Amino acid sequence: MKAWGLIALVSMCLTSAFADDPALVKQLQDNLQKSRTRLGSLKGWQDEIFDAEVLSATSRFIRDYKNERGKVTQVQVDLEALKRFLAFHASEAQISSEQQKILVSASLDGECDSCTKVMPELRQLIKSRLERRGLTPIILSVKEAKLDPSTLLTEKKAGSYLKLNVIAEEDPDHPGEKTLRVKMENRFPGSTLGTVSREVELPPSDSLEVAVTRLWIESVSQLGADTLRVGHSEVSDEGGEWKVSNVGSLNDLIELKKGLQARFPGGRVVEKEIVGNEVTFEIAPKSAILDNVAKLSSVPVGDFMLKVSNKSEGFVESTVERRPASSAGVN
Repeated sequence: MKAWGLIALVSMCLTSAFADDPALVKQLQDNLQKSRTRLGSLKGWQDEIFDAEVLSATSRFIRDYKNERGKVTQVQVDLEALKRFLAFHASEAQISSEQQKILVSASLDGECDSCTKVMPELRQLIKSRLERRGLTPIILSVKEAKLDPSTLLTEKKAGSYLKLNVIAEEDPDHPGEKTLRVKMENRFPGSTLGTVSREVELPPSDSLEVAVTRLWIESVSQLGADTLRVGHSEVSDEGGEWKVSNVGSLNDLIELKKGLQARFPGGRVVEKEIVGNEVTFEIAPKSAILDNVAKLSSVPVGDFMLKVSNKSEGFVESTVERRPASSAGVN
């Protein structure tokens, strides 16, 4: 079995262990609920996803914990994973109205009776999760799902696709037995979002729904990272830095980035580092920073005002404050 297959099986075993102990699940869910406030003010769609998807996948957002005679202690919630998972939405990503219409291709290769029975449920699971992200899913028929979905975009008047492929094949190490592989690919051609492809291997005795949920979380978390440009942005020597402190929430971060990008329409704005409530944006070209700020001590950025405390060529340090409602949105 490949390394990624082993890792996936270990993760799914942990998930199963959680599911077998309702008291443990409840305690971990309570800890996730408490962590909600540390994310700042969430939007309606984020609250819905937290309730429907985060709390039902407890193990994916808990780094570690101790179980002392049935009592959970020292729980470490993975806040960064939560931020990435809750970042991607059609209204936040730079995708067109056409790209918000997404083809859903779900196919089965090989013989697997139990897989055939569960495929309609998997299509519905994906459909509901895409809708929570503000996307409009278009489910392809079984016959259409055998085709390359990219060839159907024009015909279906869609601009993106999600492809789910369940592959049942003979196990070379155990004659007469089969193994299952599940692949998921998300693609938004022509957008700033990269193609996200994930794969997991599992024996037929394990749940396909668990495998698909795992792939969904990994895929949409990568799309969230693409939306935020956190942790994998390409930082160049040509860029300067704009440091902002007192950033209150994930949504404030997203709105700040949009506002800064509007001030630098010909440049590039990405998150370079996030430490607590302090965010350092990289802005390229570097020369645009001082030109833009000039002699300003307060810089309006969307619904916020950035109070500049320090500035030089290629560097600005500031604190963010929300602007009064009467002036918000006016740059």
